[in-house]
This record gives sequence, C-alpha cells and structure tokens, in this order.
Amino acid sequence: MREGDKKQPGALKILELQKLGTAKNLFIASSAFLEISLGFRETVEWRLIIETFRNLRGLTSIVKEIPMDSGIMSRAMDLQAIVQNCDLYHSLHAATAIELDEWIISDDVFYDTVPNLRRSTMAEYIDDLEPAVTARPARH
Repeated sequence: MREGDKKQPGALKILELQKLGTAKNLFIASSAFLEISLGFRETVEWRLIIETFRNLRGLTSIVKEIPMDSGIMSRAMDLQAIVQNCDLYHSLHAATAIELDEWIISDDVFYDTVPNLRRSTMAEYIDDLEPAVTARPARH
C-alpha cells in the first residue's frame, strides 16, 4: 500500500470496515508480505519496499495473518502447474484462500482463471458490507 497506489482507497475502506466490526473472516495471507519484501526487488527502490512493508504491516495489524505452511505451498505448486501465467505470488495468495475455503478479495481478474477459487472485487466486498443507505422521505 504505497502512497498513490490506485488500490489504496479501497483497501483502506476495507480496513475501516474491519475496525467497525463489519468485516467478518477477513485475513491477510503472509504471502502478501513475502511478495512485497522479495517480489518487488527488481522494480522498486529498496527504501519504498521497506516503507510499503511497514505500512502494510501496521495497517493490517487488526487483521488475522495466515502463515504459509506446506499445505499452502503444495497447493500453490499444483496451481502453477495447471493455471496459465500463474506466478509464485498469485499461486500463494490463491492457495491460501482455497485452503481456507474463503474468498479472495482482489481486483485482479487473473484469479478468475483459478479453479475452486471464489473472487470478489474490493468494490463488491465493500458494497456487501456497508450498511444500506436509508431512503429519504419523499419531498412533497
């Protein structure tokens, strides 16, 4: 969650809903932290990687972190073998959700190609959680 990231407003809204107790069964895969600390090394300045990692860690402290285990890694390897263009991080994120029988919240349409994975966009997730706006009485 870098400053200026187009996904930041949606992610912050989801975390706000978590603080309010509206979001249930929300978790973050430890592979998200792995992706930031290792996956961006070729394209992002080290100072920004550290800043992003610390920001994500601080902001998500209210969310349960799911650690990687051999079951998740095994599922991730299976996904890489059967899903076209499935990189390490996509496979780990997807495998975590599948192993937990949970939805993945992502705007990345890649996840629609993963068998047995249910995806919700950030906007859909937020819409499902936010209380319905009460109708205003008609003006006469």
